[in-house]
Amino acid sequence: MCDSHGWPSSHCQYMFFFATYLTILTFWHVRDNPFLHLLTWSLSLLTMYSRVYLNYHIVAQVLAGTVLGVFLGAVWLWVVNSVLHPYFPLIEESTFGRRLYVKDTSHISNVLKFEYDMARTERRKLASNFKED
Repeated sequence: MCDSHGWPSSHCQYMFFFATYLTILTFWHVRDNPFLHLLTWSLSLLTMYSRVYLNYHIVAQVLAGTVLGVFLGAVWLWVVNSVLHPYFPLIEESTFGRRLYVKDTSHISNVLKFEYDMARTERRKLASNFKED
């Protein structure tokens, strides 16, 4: 048990940041997935409950972390999509971007499917090259 309690709850702040960011992002950019929202918000609420139940935080600390996480999640999504978005190609082509393999996938509607298809294509290409040798 902790002698001092963090203000606000960083666990709640992170979970609600993630849930808010993911919810707004999926409503904004891709088809909605109700199971994904149910999972993220359920885990966020479970985190809230567990922090109080385990006596790591009081209700006010958990609520403060929740409110801050929701606020920061929405603000960060706005910053990335409204302020930073025009600079994505510049960041990708910079020395920093090339050394860290930063990539701009904002123009791809379904990144997960795209990467899945590309990985399968590359595997088939490698398998066919191996058979030729």
